[in-house]
Amino acid sequence: MQRFAQAQRVTVNTLVQCAWGLLLKAYTGQSTIVFGSTVAGRPTGLVEVETMLGLFINTLPIVLSPMPGQTVSSWLTAVQTQNLQLREFEHTPLYAIQQWAGCAGANLFDTLLVFENYPVSTALQQAQAQLSINSLQQRDATNYPLTLDITLSSSLDIGFDYQKRPI
Repeated sequence: MQRFAQAQRVTVNTLVQCAWGLLLKAYTGQSTIVFGSTVAGRPTGLVEVETMLGLFINTLPIVLSPMPGQTVSSWLTAVQTQNLQLREFEHTPLYAIQQWAGCAGANLFDTLLVFENYPVSTALQQAQAQLSINSLQQRDATNYPLTLDITLSSSLDIGFDYQKRPI
């Protein structure tokens, strides 16, 4: 996947988003697909942001409308460009985006894609600190009917979280 992404000049995240969009399109029959995607949201202009502890993550809507005659390469490039343009809004709260879309207080999407490509366990093992962390585990809860958790390290790990109660 990484070699294909590099050949197409896109990120693996873009490949995963496109695959997820195609899957949602196939199962919903909708021509336009909207799902949420998390972004790191760390403001690059903030002095010493890399030394700050805490989450800066945000969720943005990804809108995909794959066209039947469009080549894979052109579609991947278009989605990559869209993702780069979304960076302008990565600090915008989701409630504001909901208001702009005319659905304040309502969900814009039912599924969330979380793509993590930062090797947390490797970074913790390499840290030059007095603190020792031996067993790292992560437990997530979702506010969406379905959340797709993707972790990219030496392999692509895929997990699904879903709400067990009816919506």
